[in-house]
Amino acid sequence: MSEVRVTVINKSDRVNPEEWIPATYPPEAMAARVEGVVIVEFSVEADGKVGETRVVRSNPMLDRAALDAVRRWQFTSARHFGGLLCGTQTVAMSFTLR
Repeated sequence: MSEVRVTVINKSDRVNPEEWIPATYPPEAMAARVEGVVIVEFSVEADGKVGETRVVRSNPMLDRAALDAVRRWQFTSARHFGGLLCGTQTVAMSFTLR
């Protein structure tokens, strides 16, 4: 059994997640019994879509799975005092085998 846990490191209360797609544990990483943490920083655009992404802490066999998941996330576009707010988020994905 494999598990991927997501921890939001600097969750902004201005940008609310609407849909979180879980990362899929890469089969080659499972076969090699690779576990670890990937930290991803990403921007949330005004329309709620994920913009730029970058790996802050890497685990080469797990990076692609973490980035692919984050890029599919959708956030609620936030409005505050008539203006559109967007921001940057950082998440840690912990890939664990059981």
